[in-house]
Amino acid sequence: MRPDGRKVPSPIQVDQVRPEHLADDALSLVVFGPGRGEAMVVLLPDGRVGVVDGCREPSSLDTGRGDPVREFLAALEQRARPLGQPFRLAFVCLTHPHEDHYAGLGRLLEAFRGRVDAVWSVPKVGDRYTEALRSYVEATRAGRDPLPDDAKVRGLERVLAELVEAHERQGSNLRHVGQGRRLLQQRVRSALLDISACGPADVDVDNAQLALVEGLEALIAEGEHHARFDPNATSGALLIRWGQAGMLLGGDLLCAKGRLRGWEEVCGDIHPPIQVIKVAHHASVEAHHDALWRRLGAPLAIVTPFKDAQGSMPPRPEQIASLAQDAVVAITSVPAWPRPKQAGYPQAVYAEPKAPRSRRSMSSARNGVLSMAPQPSEADTRNAVAVSLDASGRLVRFVLAGKANVYEPPASP
Repeated sequence: MRPDGRKVPSPIQVDQVRPEHLADDALSLVVFGPGRGEAMVVLLPDGRVGVVDGCREPSSLDTGRGDPVREFLAALEQRARPLGQPFRLAFVCLTHPHEDHYAGLGRLLEAFRGRVDAVWSVPKVGDRYTEALRSYVEATRAGRDPLPDDAKVRGLERVLAELVEAHERQGSNLRHVGQGRRLLQQRVRSALLDISACGPADVDVDNAQLALVEGLEALIAEGEHHARFDPNATSGALLIRWGQAGMLLGGDLLCAKGRLRGWEEVCGDIHPPIQVIKVAHHASVEAHHDALWRRLGAPLAIVTPFKDAQGSMPPRPEQIASLAQDAVVAITSVPAWPRPKQAGYPQAVYAEPKAPRSRRSMSSARNGVLSMAPQPSEADTRNAVAVSLDASGRLVRFVLAGKANVYEPPASP
């Protein structure tokens, strides 16, 4: 589907998303997807800001450059500075311990020490869990090239340690992400704001922790692993509501398989109205719960590719074509499908915006009030989709940044 101007407005195309591209006094979401992982910034209607996951380690530890989340937060902080407002994060959330979801999150927590009100994570974040998971990752990569795996393991250890640091020594409130857990609730601008976790199911957390122990025992007893532990089995998912506005952030939550209950266990807790879905697990077939998808009927779906969708990695073109029959599907970066213009493949709707000729601010062709930043050297880190909702549930802003685009089903022969 294409934006029709009614349920989904025509997009603003920019080179890099900035705070001024989003609506004021609204519930806004920025989904960064450079081609591998994903990270999200949630802007609450009262001005508070939260971060969900991370997708890129910064190239500069001091400034955060190279991490699109840190760059966006820096722009928010700069905007708040003339008003004399201290810039804090209302929450930082880790949905699950996979590298494409925690990259850069540890460094972000380091940079914001003492300025994070709450940290949310799947259960069992602590020294023993960190050491067990690190041991498992190190053992299962035995015999491989030590780089860059060592850096990834250290990144996981850092983010889990920083979550503990924020809670135990920096005063951040720690809440576990799990089915039915309310994380934040208060009335904002005469409408109720509620953020709840709708996954993982308790039974999946218990089974995942058992699988981790079984994997470690197998390594000790047999000297080999059987890849029993899958962090996706403990992936959190968030449901954000404000008045009649609703967003579902699916994390990497999967459908039922074997002992895993996944969406089957939690979907009964999720009801319309939902206008925006960050599609789970990069829109893989394994994460698509068709009954829930059709029941919610969200007009906009946001997808982040995994490893640029190379080979068999998600999203696959046939799945995007299927989703785009019912919703506007925005993908944060260009999928590396082998023959993207061949008949039968979903097609990008909009031409990619041209890079500005100078470093001066430029106006978007679609909205002269909004500014476009110059083309960065780390272009793919700027790929993002952003939206703003008012309390009635109306989508008032839709932004495509970098190489993000809307994809529509292939034309019928």
